[in-house]
Amino acid sequence: MTNSTTAGYNGRITGSRRSDKVRESERQWKKENTVMYGFRLQRSTDAALIEYLDGQPKQTIIKAALREYIERHPAGPGPDPDPAPEAGGE
Repeated sequence: MTNSTTAGYNGRITGSRRSDKVRESERQWKKENTVMYGFRLQRSTDAALIEYLDGQPKQTIIKAALREYIERHPAGPGPDPDPAPEAGGE
């Protein structure tokens, strides 16, 4: 009997050591060179965002939106530089 990870239906080897080494190399490269972010959208309050993103290249859209935001706000997130005056203030 053959192991399903080592031989396909036609007897060819499908899970070789080289494939394992390649997968490990790719995993290591991703670990060293990439960062993963994830977030959730609420159906009731984010319905327009969900509708827009459905069927779209989400990563591309989100990256473009972040780049545009950074251009408009070069100092990065932080306190509002011109906050509205408080009611009843001096």
